[in-house]
Amino acid sequence: MLNIGSERVVSLSRNAKESIKVAGALVIAYGIALSLDWDKPYWAGFAVAVCSQINLGQSLGRVLMRVFGTLLALLAAWIIFAVFPQDRWLFMVSLSLWIGACIYFLQRSHYEYFWIVSAFVTLVLWNATGGDFTLSFEKGIFRIQETVLGVVVYSLVAVLIWPNRSRGELDTASTALAAAQHRFGTRCFAQLYSQEEAKELSQHRLEILQADTRLRTAVDDASFDSYEIWECRRQWRHYGHRATAVTQALLKLDESLALSRQLRVANFFANLDELLEELNRRLTRLQMYFSEEKAVETPVKKKIEIKLDRVKTLSTFDAAALTVTYQKLKELELETRSLVISVQDIRAFGQSYLGYPNEVKIQWLGILMPDPDRIASVLRVVVAIWIAYLAYIFIPDMIDGLLVITLTGVLGSLLSTSPMTNLSTTCLYTVIACIIPAPFYFFLLPKLSSYYMLGSFIFIFFFSVSFITLEFFEDQPLVRMIMLLFPNNVFNLANHQTYDFLNYANLLFTVPIIFTILAISKNIPFSLRPENKFKQTIKRFFHSAAYLISTGAFKNNKKLLLSIG
Repeated sequence: MLNIGSERVVSLSRNAKESIKVAGALVIAYGIALSLDWDKPYWAGFAVAVCSQINLGQSLGRVLMRVFGTLLALLAAWIIFAVFPQDRWLFMVSLSLWIGACIYFLQRSHYEYFWIVSAFVTLVLWNATGGDFTLSFEKGIFRIQETVLGVVVYSLVAVLIWPNRSRGELDTASTALAAAQHRFGTRCFAQLYSQEEAKELSQHRLEILQADTRLRTAVDDASFDSYEIWECRRQWRHYGHRATAVTQALLKLDESLALSRQLRVANFFANLDELLEELNRRLTRLQMYFSEEKAVETPVKKKIEIKLDRVKTLSTFDAAALTVTYQKLKELELETRSLVISVQDIRAFGQSYLGYPNEVKIQWLGILMPDPDRIASVLRVVVAIWIAYLAYIFIPDMIDGLLVITLTGVLGSLLSTSPMTNLSTTCLYTVIACIIPAPFYFFLLPKLSSYYMLGSFIFIFFFSVSFITLEFFEDQPLVRMIMLLFPNNVFNLANHQTYDFLNYANLLFTVPIIFTILAISKNIPFSLRPENKFKQTIKRFFHSAAYLISTGAFKNNKKLLLSIG
């Protein structure tokens, strides 16, 4: 709060502003849906809750992916419902294949939310029909209408009221990554002169990886809400690829130094001081290019050579470790030079990205290539859905069987994006999200006689939930989403409102059932135990090493290898 003369100006925090926007958009969306007497108004509330993100770019991205994902999901659902209306086993197999494909693609795609929506909206539509496929078209149209209503309302609110644009976040993320790379590089360079055993910089590795992820996210967000970034989006995306390449080069250099043991690496390189000075200059100036708008200097290529006469005195292991370090230093010099050139492209609309035509191809190749870990994630979600489906068929009078299947698929899809999420903690937050609105549902909502009163309640309740989750769980978007979504399901607002304790109790009891199913499927068919993952990693490493030796991948260093021998 600021005092200006006799006037008092109240300054709201960013979390308060974002919470006001979310609560206001929910009030407007529910008001329109209820005034039109639509079937499921809370679908519009769902759309608002999931599209509300920490900045405008993320929100607009969610809006587009929500709409297009819903359209694709409804098309897939209508086809599956039409082809297999009578055969429940073929229907479930085809539905599992569709959901599995969506989950497989989302794990490497920049548009993971698009694939999440494409998967879970199919299940939501099935649940909305109550198993009667003849209602699928009508329910699907209502779903489209209310989804579009929710995203349009929130888009207008986000754009017109306190728009939190991500252009500043992009510059901040770029500077933060450059600073993290400089700190990490400085520690690595110091190890080149040290006679002590090199130590892995585990904490700094985590810092640089987080900064790299933050930059890539900021580039995508700013492309949505900044015309300036959109015009040079190719240059910014190329800069993101080059920044990731520098990060990977630094991490590989750190790993190679861990193999040098007590070897003083600097004694075996010529021109090392000049190279490290140039690398330090590049990493230092990268911070200034974004924070101080400094002119970008053209980087000078630096070479490094090995002193072969000294290498001959080394053991085979030390000579091999030295060779790896030599290669990583050359790679780091090349990648930092390319990174500075990519910054020049951003300033002058350059086109050095044309020299890297494989960046997009590699991305698509990575999405389509078979990956055992991604396939395992798909199988875990599909197995969970099948467990819920078999329980729905063979357990008489199962509580809300279709809802269990739907929520199992929805939560399984969300958890597949963060496989290290603690299931018990997530289950606890989900139960809390169902318990908190219960007193309001049973004791307050029945006494609200007009939408003015109902709208005021919606605003106060969801403002409080949004503000608290932003304050305490800003780095856990899944928790915030759960705390916003499940109250909508509990309230189930409609013009013909009913207050049924049995339905609420069923919802509350299904949550532990759903997470029990997810916990069972988490270790089927592959265990996530660390010792097994370690063995798999070691096995892959030896296979890769054997492949490199058999194909002669080090033929470019034939002279060096011969001199060592």
